Amino acid sequence: MASVMNLSLAPLGGEDVLLDVHFAFETRKSGDLDNCLKLVMDALQKARVIDNDRQVRQVRVACSDVAKGDAFTRVTLHVLIA
Repeated sequence: MASVMNLSLAPLGGEDVLLDVHFAFETRKSGDLDNCLKLVMDALQKARVIDNDRQVRQVRVACSDVAKGDAFTRVTLHVLIA
C-alpha cells in the first residue's frame, strides 16, 4: 500500500475545531469508523496540530469503497468561531 502525505499544518493552539474526515477503504472489512477516527485524532495531537483531542467539538465523517490500491484518508480541520 502506498502512503502519500500532503501536509500544510500550522498548530491551532487551543482553538475549538470541526474535524472533517473522508475514509476511502478498499473493502468494508478495512475500516471500523470509530477506531479510524480515534487514530486520526490521536495523530493530530501527536503531530501537535491540536493541543488536545478535546478541542474537536464537531465531527463530519464520510466513508466510501474504492478499488484496490486507491484507499485514502482526507482530513480537514476548520476553526470554529464563537
